[in-house]
Amino acid sequence: MNINWEDAGQRIKELRIAHKLSLRALAEKLNVSHTAIAEWEKGAVYPNKRNVNALCQTFNVQPSFILTGMQIKDTDGQRLVNQIDLLNEEDKQLVSAVIDRLLTEQTKTNGNGGTVV
Repeated sequence: MNINWEDAGQRIKELRIAHKLSLRALAEKLNVSHTAIAEWEKGAVYPNKRNVNALCQTFNVQPSFILTGMQIKDTDGQRLVNQIDLLNEEDKQLVSAVIDRLLTEQTKTNGNGGTVV
């Protein structure tokens, strides 16, 4: 996913203003400095995964909106995809292995040998 951090910063600023939050008020909610928020909004630095998730919770948007400007219809499956997207490669592989294991167990439990999706 290619992210234009200046555009992402502008979206953060627009969301902050739309929610009538000052830099200091948002910083307090996220437990970061107000200068960090200002730097994100300028695109000079970018928030880490924890802070992106905190922004999403604060503004009730998905990571995809903050990062790319695209709001995807919120479904459980899409929410999980968005969360997995924020993981590093090692953690993505771990999640994939857990899902594979769960599907294998479910297929065994199902007893018909078919794929359960």
